[in-house]
Amino acid sequence: MAHEPKLEVYKIYTKPFPTTEHPSFGNFLLNNFSTDDESLTYAEGFKKLLQTLITSIDTNFVLNNTNKKGLRIDEPTNAIEKSIKIASTKQIIHGTIKGGRYGQNRSIGYTNNPKKKYTKVAQTDIVMDTFYFLLYTPFKSNKGILMIQSYTDDQINDVFLNWLKDNLSGKGYFRPTIDTYCPTKLQDEFRESSAVKELKFTKDILISGIETEDGISTEEFSINISVRSKDGGKKVSKLDSFVNTVRELAFGKKDNPLSLEDFNKQIGILYNGSHQSSFELDSDINIKPTIYLKGRIKLQDDETPDWKSLHDYCLNLLEEIKVEVYPENNELS
Repeated sequence: MAHEPKLEVYKIYTKPFPTTEHPSFGNFLLNNFSTDDESLTYAEGFKKLLQTLITSIDTNFVLNNTNKKGLRIDEPTNAIEKSIKIASTKQIIHGTIKGGRYGQNRSIGYTNNPKKKYTKVAQTDIVMDTFYFLLYTPFKSNKGILMIQSYTDDQINDVFLNWLKDNLSGKGYFRPTIDTYCPTKLQDEFRESSAVKELKFTKDILISGIETEDGISTEEFSINISVRSKDGGKKVSKLDSFVNTVRELAFGKKDNPLSLEDFNKQIGILYNGSHQSSFELDSDINIKPTIYLKGRIKLQDDETPDWKSLHDYCLNLLEEIKVEVYPENNELS
């Protein structure tokens, strides 16, 4: 699998206590960063949040021991500036962090010196990559937008989301709710350029009358049927009619055929260029495509993002998303 950069978008909702009034991000900041001796503005509270985020990953790793992943702040470009930055007037925190997997015994080999002895990577060591994020939390709204860049073969979204939830909870607020999201424009673009080339059906059945050394027995088998298109596949917009036609197919004995409609597991395989993804056919087909960044931003020689190009892309995408998430500029809707 290629190490190709991609982007996921999420909507964040504050989760206030039943007694909390005006449950906005701004109110969260005032509740949790003001003191009896200091009454803060939203912008001042936002800077306090930035300091909290940086402090929580500046001196140690944030670990997810279940998924064996960790993250920490990226190394600064100079002694003063941190890799995580703030734009208070835009209500945005953004930047790069380091993260990756641990928990495996691995070794480092040297392509420019094959005879050199391998260097062992301990199970407790993290092989780190660089990831970008952008967090938008409008002060007067209870809804925010989060973007996380990762790669096709590696991501830290799970540990990142838990870390962020912990830092956006506190006095008067539970950990926020975070849902995946994809702008309508990109969904339409994805549907136009994607095709369903394969449908997979699985059913567990019992077959009796099987001769064994101990007599006749009944055994359970799993039947797998794959229906593949020989051409370019079917457009997503025509998926319903395609699936309904295939489900009418029957197999097996004439007097007791197996209908694909009765198979308990039904999966569709979606192709978009060189990318492949699967989805269940027995649920509402709500495809939320991944945003692959190749061709949308500049890449460095090692195929990682040019960070300024990625940041500019995310800022432009954010403006498009605002229209959908905050209709008619009503950020409390």
